[in-house]
Amino acid sequence: MAVSLKASEEGLKKIDQLRREKGWMATDPRWCEAAYTSPKTLTRFRRGQPVQQDTFVNICQAIGIAWENVIDRGSALPSTSIRWELRIEADDTLKDAIFELIKKHSGDATLSLRKLEKGSLVFVLEGSLEGFERMEYLFSEGIVSTLMEAQILGVRPRTVNQPVRLSNWLQNNFEAIWRPPTPALARTLSVTEPNGDSSGNPLRRAKDIQLGPQSAVQLLTQLTPQEQGAVDISIRVYPRQDLVYLPAGLQLIMIDPESGLYEVIEAREQDNWIQLELSGELGEAFMIKLQLGEAVVTEDFII
Repeated sequence: MAVSLKASEEGLKKIDQLRREKGWMATDPRWCEAAYTSPKTLTRFRRGQPVQQDTFVNICQAIGIAWENVIDRGSALPSTSIRWELRIEADDTLKDAIFELIKKHSGDATLSLRKLEKGSLVFVLEGSLEGFERMEYLFSEGIVSTLMEAQILGVRPRTVNQPVRLSNWLQNNFEAIWRPPTPALARTLSVTEPNGDSSGNPLRRAKDIQLGPQSAVQLLTQLTPQEQGAVDISIRVYPRQDLVYLPAGLQLIMIDPESGLYEVIEAREQDNWIQLELSGELGEAFMIKLQLGEAVVTEDFII
């Protein structure tokens, strides 16, 4: 079974010193390439969060230190896997060769093909979070845009039949792909809510969403428990960290699967965030859809 490791505080100090000596930024592309990883994985490593053992070793070797001098002893944990998809405009006769290239580029030896959907080919894959983050990074930066000369149409987490269970969040049990807001997003929240959230101390988690090769946003889910098991929920969309405004025309859609009712809000020119709100009780379900042109991403939630 694959395991994940995390760095000790002393080990991170050594890493940071070596990074400064090299003149590298915190998530320098040269570090990512040398370690065969991604900025997201590097950020988790530098925050002392667990990353898969092979990636942990590569990050240390790339900076010039033995991983044994960095590890937090006794931190080994079983690695968790996630399901994700890669959509590509290709003939299914190329499926085996394309899968091998996906495995190579992601650097994930544990990657497996769970399902292949026709049309434009959709590879439904299961593997490490680090492998997904690597492939997502290569695609979003335009480093890898084709496989076997076929155009990649999208790389994203697979959420079909895997709803986000918000009741687990209330017990501080979160899916790995949902993370605390980044410092940049936290600063944005402090500006949009300068006096704090009037409803108390909300629980927040964010996730990056890729909408086609050139557009990415941050999806923020905020929970505020109320009396008698009710939960107030806010769904917000922010631009990716290097942009100020959301793509004009981006739609945030909230759907009640039981009644079919839905609510839509659309980003205008120079909107830097949009939001929909609801209240629900434990066990209730809803769906969030993000749509920009032909690009559509959905997230299923159960409170």
